[in-house]
Amino acid sequence: MEMNDMKILAIDDNRHNLTALKAILADRLPHARLFTALDGLKGLELARAEDPDVILLDIVMPGMDGYAVCRKLKEDGRLRSIPVVFLTALRTDQESRVKALEAGAEGFLAKPFDALELTAQIRAMIKVKAANNLQWMGREQLTSLVLERTIELEKELAERRRIEAERDRLITAIEETDESIYITDLDGNILYINSAVVRNTGYSRDEMVGQNPRIVKSGKQDEAFYRDLWATISGGKTWKGQMVNRRKDGALYTVDKTISPVHDPAGAIVNYVAINHDITEHLRVSADKARLKEELHQAQRMEAIGRLAGGVAHDFNNMLSVILGHGEMLLSKLQAEDPSREKVAAIVKAGRRSSDLTRQLLTFARRQIIDPENMDLNQAVTELLKLLRNVTREDIEIKTIPADKLMMIHADRGQIEQVLMNLCLNARDAMPEGGQMIIETKEASVNSQDVKQHPYMKVGKYVLLSVSDNGVGMGENIYKHVFEPFFTTKGPNKGTGLGLSVVFGIVKQHGGYIHLDSEPERGTKFTIYFPAVDAPPDARSAVSSKPARGGTETLLVAEDEDSVRDLFQQTLESYGYKVLTARNGAEAVEVYLTHREEIALAVLDVVMPKKGGKEAYDEIAKITPGLKVLFLSGYSTNAIHDDFILSPGLSFLQKPFIPSVLARKVREILDTK
Repeated sequence: MEMNDMKILAIDDNRHNLTALKAILADRLPHARLFTALDGLKGLELARAEDPDVILLDIVMPGMDGYAVCRKLKEDGRLRSIPVVFLTALRTDQESRVKALEAGAEGFLAKPFDALELTAQIRAMIKVKAANNLQWMGREQLTSLVLERTIELEKELAERRRIEAERDRLITAIEETDESIYITDLDGNILYINSAVVRNTGYSRDEMVGQNPRIVKSGKQDEAFYRDLWATISGGKTWKGQMVNRRKDGALYTVDKTISPVHDPAGAIVNYVAINHDITEHLRVSADKARLKEELHQAQRMEAIGRLAGGVAHDFNNMLSVILGHGEMLLSKLQAEDPSREKVAAIVKAGRRSSDLTRQLLTFARRQIIDPENMDLNQAVTELLKLLRNVTREDIEIKTIPADKLMMIHADRGQIEQVLMNLCLNARDAMPEGGQMIIETKEASVNSQDVKQHPYMKVGKYVLLSVSDNGVGMGENIYKHVFEPFFTTKGPNKGTGLGLSVVFGIVKQHGGYIHLDSEPERGTKFTIYFPAVDAPPDARSAVSSKPARGGTETLLVAEDEDSVRDLFQQTLESYGYKVLTARNGAEAVEVYLTHREEIALAVLDVVMPKKGGKEAYDEIAKITPGLKVLFLSGYSTNAIHDDFILSPGLSFLQKPFIPSVLARKVREILDTK
């Protein structure tokens, strides 16, 4: 820079000092331009506006002293390269000079200053600024290079952050997936596991990392299984298959497993990665579906067998009515010493056994009409206990566990006793070498969760009856068929195979459920759910044991089977009654219209051609409301019952029956007011 082009800024609150300075510069540096300011703020404004080559700065000034002004100049990036020379008459000591230099000053002159020294300082400061400018130019170049590199680094950092973000997303995805992921070294030692492994195994990362995957080994796979696995993955191939593992708490779980080798750029295997998909719940659901499908198939099969059994029982009952009826009538006329009496007695006995068989078939088929009452199951067990002890052996202990408090059930007492008897006899036969039989009652509730597991059940309160034994038990191939009629594991002449099928039919007809748990050599347990009712027990009526009495009333008997109708007519006439007969319901109405003033009771078969017994009765009742009636059937329709529960106010006899039973029932109805 030429000295003639220099710009000098003087900042001093004393105008006389500025005038003296101006005179010196005019003499020594006549071409220099001088800018003056009387305070620090004005001086800073001029410095920014004029960019002087040197600043002459007084130290002591009002408002902002020279030190503060100097610091402001050096803090400004545009002004910091301008040299500052302090001018003062008051502070010439070493402390002031040090403070001036600390503020950033390049020079220091005391007042009154020598013109020659002042000129030399100014010239020196001009050179300092030139050097500063060169330095700043280098700095700017360096700054430019740094900026370029910074931009490159920012790009590199951005790419690195992108890669790290992708890696973080991958790690997050791996950590949050439900699939269990393992990474091992070539020896199978675990290097990494994700969170799913911790959740699914129960082991922490610290417990797993460094261990071999055999830590979850269940023992369900043999050594050949693992040899094949290692041969596959060490050969560079992916292994896929199912595996049963064991959690830390000992619970087993099943996984679909994939193990793949990890290769380095050269193609060498460096790691193995395993991905496990837990299919335990899927297998459970599939098993439940299969079980429900089998239960549905079983129910359909039982229903079909029930319809068949009911149809067979209907035909048998009509034939047995004739056999038993005539057999009983013939037997009553034979003297004790008559050689034919024993043979007739054998016929009657066989008929009764056949009758029991058909009744059991009807019970299984849920075609047996029941007469339910509100009853206490504990009381039924207690009353039957003595008989149960008589039909079991001394080497079998019978233990009862009755509930302290038990709701009533609405059931047919005789059928409930039959259920208990059949289950206990089954338990007895399952313990040929003795054992313990437990009869237990208690209350239970079925909730929505139970219904999900057993869709055939309904939510509600139940009374449970369970009979268990510690006998031989049974396998799946047996207990799948135990409720089917005529299925038995006993030898010839040791059972009909109807005991448990009768239990099944009775339970179903009462709106209940029966569950079976059994295991070979560990015993069997039957658990029955009867719907509970919140009501007191019904009063029990005494059963009459008096001989049947006859009468002289006129009876209408309608039956479509000729042999059965003839039997009923002979039976009732033998007891003194006058009997009018009809072959079907329509004919029964005609007979009644002709003899309505005489007829005291109508005995009607329920199932007849042209018009059923109930239809005929409804028509007759329009003529004579309140006419007494007795319905008969070997296979009932729902004409006189609701789901085979006898309608209130109606009397019914299930075929077959012996003549005295018919006579007693007729007399009972006629005597009813």
